[in-house]
Amino acid sequence: MRNDRTGARRVRLRAAQGIALVTAAVIVFAPTASAASAASAASANGTGAPFRENVSTARADGGGSDGIGSDGGGSVGIGSDDGATDSGTTDGADDAVDPVDDTTGDSTDDDVVAEHLAEYLRVHRTPGLALVTLADGDVRVRVHGTTGDGEPVGEGTPMRIGSMSKAFTALAVLQQVDAGRFDLDDPVAELLPELHLADARYRSITVEHLLTHRSGLAATALEYASDPAAAPAETVGRLADEELAATPGTTTLYSNAGYAVLARLVEHTADAGFGDYLEREIFTPLGMASTTATARCDAEPAGLARGFSLFGPVRVAVPELPLACAGSGGIISTARDMAAWLRFQVGDGTSPETGDVLLRPETFAAFHEVPDDEAPDDGAAYGYGWHDTTGSDDNEAKAEADTSTSTSTSSDSDSDSDSDSDTDSDTDSDTDSEVDAGTDGQDTSERAALIGHGGTLATFASGIEFSPRTGTGAVVLANGAGDPMVLTHNAIVAVDGGTTLPTSNPFDTFNAALAGISALVLLGGVLVVVRSRRWAQRRAERGAESSAERSAERRAHDSAEDRADDRADDRAEDRADDRAAAGTRRATVLRLVPLALFVLLGAALPWLGATLMGVAEPVAAYRIVLWLYPAVLLLGVAIVLAAGSGLTARLVQLKRLARPVPVTPGRGPRR
Repeated sequence: MRNDRTGARRVRLRAAQGIALVTAAVIVFAPTASAASAASAASANGTGAPFRENVSTARADGGGSDGIGSDGGGSVGIGSDDGATDSGTTDGADDAVDPVDDTTGDSTDDDVVAEHLAEYLRVHRTPGLALVTLADGDVRVRVHGTTGDGEPVGEGTPMRIGSMSKAFTALAVLQQVDAGRFDLDDPVAELLPELHLADARYRSITVEHLLTHRSGLAATALEYASDPAAAPAETVGRLADEELAATPGTTTLYSNAGYAVLARLVEHTADAGFGDYLEREIFTPLGMASTTATARCDAEPAGLARGFSLFGPVRVAVPELPLACAGSGGIISTARDMAAWLRFQVGDGTSPETGDVLLRPETFAAFHEVPDDEAPDDGAAYGYGWHDTTGSDDNEAKAEADTSTSTSTSSDSDSDSDSDSDTDSDTDSDTDSEVDAGTDGQDTSERAALIGHGGTLATFASGIEFSPRTGTGAVVLANGAGDPMVLTHNAIVAVDGGTTLPTSNPFDTFNAALAGISALVLLGGVLVVVRSRRWAQRRAERGAESSAERSAERRAHDSAEDRADDRADDRAEDRADDRAAAGTRRATVLRLVPLALFVLLGAALPWLGATLMGVAEPVAAYRIVLWLYPAVLLLGVAIVLAAGSGLTARLVQLKRLARPVPVTPGRGPRR
């Protein structure tokens, strides 16, 4: 028996060593793989940097613009101005950008942006990414990596933009307002008779409430249904059983369903499909020829490669998570088209490409207004499809920047302050006009407020951010998870000044921690399996030993005559033995219950996690965790395997040792 025990100890030791090595490898390999990924990308691009850069010397002011064409150097030029820069004049399409000479670009800013991009790629290990920057009227596009089909990412590579789509929906709604079809304070139920909710308060929901996420609709299981709605009208129909989470107009609750209702409202008032309307009234006038709108996030139109699911250094091209996205996240676009969208945002409501007026100037100004009276649940104020992304960190940065500016800039600021104190309101108005016109893309009095929006799906991530006052902006399109708004923010800070946000990936720590826990759970399962035979033997020996002790005790105290006369007592004692044996079996079963409960816990873990997102439907819950949080699913599988294997091994050993261990009277059980 000693040899058996020694062998079991060796097996346990080797199993522990192996799983410990696996755990250490998971924790150590992640940062190493990220550096290797960046280095390999640099080598593949042949530039010594982990991205390829395509620079346009064209103007965002659109002077003499002929659309998007080749600049003759293998890069894509965006809006060539054909020499209009030298005159320093514009056609009025983009008054927010002050023209500067093409030859005066600040290479230092470009280097800083390149450093931020390289850091982002290193930290997030993004398979493919396009970064569009707009500064001083110049559009630059940097691309990196490959698509899910293995093709290099370029300016014309289609990618899903997620919730960045909401600004397009808001623009479509404001166009209806400009056309006089309804007002922002009109009740939606009166404009859209098909809208019904189980909560009577829905009748007070206005168009503006939906635009600003103050309708009382919250994220519900409706958004994560196993059979997502295939059209805005279908989403509206499914709201019939929904209750409001708050009284309309009282608080801000982010709701994708609310923007689906807006998409249906546009369809109803414009008498056109939502996607068709966007193409006719927004995409075409802006020159966004490669941009399309889908009603579901998992739609795969021609030319769209799949995005990636990332787990540490592992990347797998997978289909997108099936979700209803009409009006809230269904647009697919390219870096080239999003550059046109960005140029439009820093203008006056007129298309830089065609000169078409998409919004009246006063409506366009309202389009970019973000209220500051209340912050929604994600911590940023929300307007008509835009967040206020300036944030408290930027306000602190502004104060620090004001303190640390050069003497000349401080003198200018002091002069401005003195002038303001000695002049009337007309002078204030002149000062505001100068700020609006821009000063070489800079606001010397204070850092301009930023607005933008992120877009996060299971296999794509995106972000847009810009300053309507300075005309500086950035767009990120990526085919893997990450935090694009950090990159857009840092790209703008490189030009306008402010505090750089740290680039970090908390999911690396999260995934490594859960992978380590999963390894420990599997180690525990191995130990339970290895020790199951001894565990079963101990349970069987204890039952046999207890029975033998009771029999020996009776023989020691009873004579033959007593046993003959007390057969009734013997039968009672036999029943007592049976009860004792039943008690032993119950104790054994109770020792197996924890393992069975762990099996159930592991199987239910993904569902329990998804319920925190408001998803109670099992199929949808497991699907969401599989796409978004694979480490949680890995932990659940590890728990099921470890506990299930241990439970099975103990039951098998108990069955094998069903017969009692032979016991020698007076010597106890034989070992």
